[in-house]
Amino acid sequence: MKEPDIVIIGAGIAGLATGAQLASEGLCVWIIEQSANVGGYAGGFERNGYHFDIGAHHIGGFKSGDVIDRLLCKLKVREKIEVIYSDPIQGIYGAEKINIPFSLNKLQEVLIDNFPKYTINIKKIMDDLKSFSTALVQNDQHRIASFFRMWSGKTFAEYVLSIIPNKKVLGILSALGPGYGGISANGSAFTLASLLASYNEGAYYVKGGTYKLSKLLMEEIEKRGGRLLNNTKVEQILTEGSQVVGVKVKKINAEFETIKTKTVVSAISIKQTYNMLNPNDVNSRFGQRLKQLDIGPSALRLYVTLSSNYHPEVSDISYFPSWDAENWDNDLCYRSNLHQGKALPITLTCFPTKVDSTLAPDNGHMMLMTILTREGFYRDDRTEINRLLEIAEFITPGMNSYITDIELATPNTFKKYTLNDEGSVFGWERTPIQSLRTNALKASIGVNRLFITGQWGPNFGVYGGFLEAETVSEKIVNEFEGVK
Repeated sequence: MKEPDIVIIGAGIAGLATGAQLASEGLCVWIIEQSANVGGYAGGFERNGYHFDIGAHHIGGFKSGDVIDRLLCKLKVREKIEVIYSDPIQGIYGAEKINIPFSLNKLQEVLIDNFPKYTINIKKIMDDLKSFSTALVQNDQHRIASFFRMWSGKTFAEYVLSIIPNKKVLGILSALGPGYGGISANGSAFTLASLLASYNEGAYYVKGGTYKLSKLLMEEIEKRGGRLLNNTKVEQILTEGSQVVGVKVKKINAEFETIKTKTVVSAISIKQTYNMLNPNDVNSRFGQRLKQLDIGPSALRLYVTLSSNYHPEVSDISYFPSWDAENWDNDLCYRSNLHQGKALPITLTCFPTKVDSTLAPDNGHMMLMTILTREGFYRDDRTEINRLLEIAEFITPGMNSYITDIELATPNTFKKYTLNDEGSVFGWERTPIQSLRTNALKASIGVNRLFITGQWGPNFGVYGGFLEAETVSEKIVNEFEGVK
């Protein structure tokens, strides 16, 4: 059997997008995935005819010419992915509510309508974000780097309040961050700006579930001669004199075997990647930098099915204890000893069936409730499930009486199925100092033809995974062309 040109470790969305990019260039790609399925946090599962997204559901990048659209068009499969425009989320700030659009133009209108005295200032921030979005869409690394220099060393709160000294404006602009991976107003301005900019033209649901996108990418890799080795774990990245020569793998219930290749792309945790290498082949400073970095939060997620008699009013709700985004950090992650009674953590509640009825049978509905946490939990801990249901009832009064089934995913669940360190949603903690440190990681690893992609660098999420895929693939293709 022909040896692969490329071995990609991890079949999360970044690994799949990278594999599809490289396969479209005629390279033979093998993807090695430790679980039975592909997608990672962009995967999904079914229960009694209900299709649930494991993690990602609001996604930017589908507008014509944007990063996801580009790859799907390159693969000639754009028509196979139907998307549905996401309605605004309903932001609940204590006792107040406001609808927050994903589109930057519509968000600008909402801000100006509510805070007309800051019109010029609002346009300044929006112009920055739109310009940054253009750089992301074009994957212009030079311009992206200039925004990185401008934003990475300060918090999002510092950036916004220096232009608009208003807590409510900051609260609205920060609303998408906490529930989508722990990106807070006190985190890196570059990270939260990246999230907002990725939704420039609006966010979308993939009709039928995000897993359709992951599955399609894997199918296209296989059509072009690639392979998926699932239920298989990479134990070691083999090197000779700091040059990649292959990987040693272990399939479940099987012995070790070696796959020879001269190029490896790691789309998993950088810490795990480091542990797969011979320390003598890695830049000595790389390990030191890794030790300086903190891992970001994981999540608790309730997957709830509801009878057809329940009719959600809106598709998405984000709950915040107040308008003061600079003080949200105490409630950013659920703590069982703190969040009791009326003390609620920041909570993201989603009813995807309100916009996509194909996800549930017989006109039923589903609810996904996501709360970030750093605590370990067990699936049979009914006390915590009951507390989460109390929170759900507070945010969506009356819903609990329509529940037909419940499943809970904990950090342990996410760690098991994604293999992310501690089940982390977006890799590293997204603080300004860590934003600077993660940007320096890739350049310092020191192993020839080992490439890093995915959640463990400056980019994150589905949109970031596609951007990374383009960037890494271009480098690899250029190196292959150089060899020819």
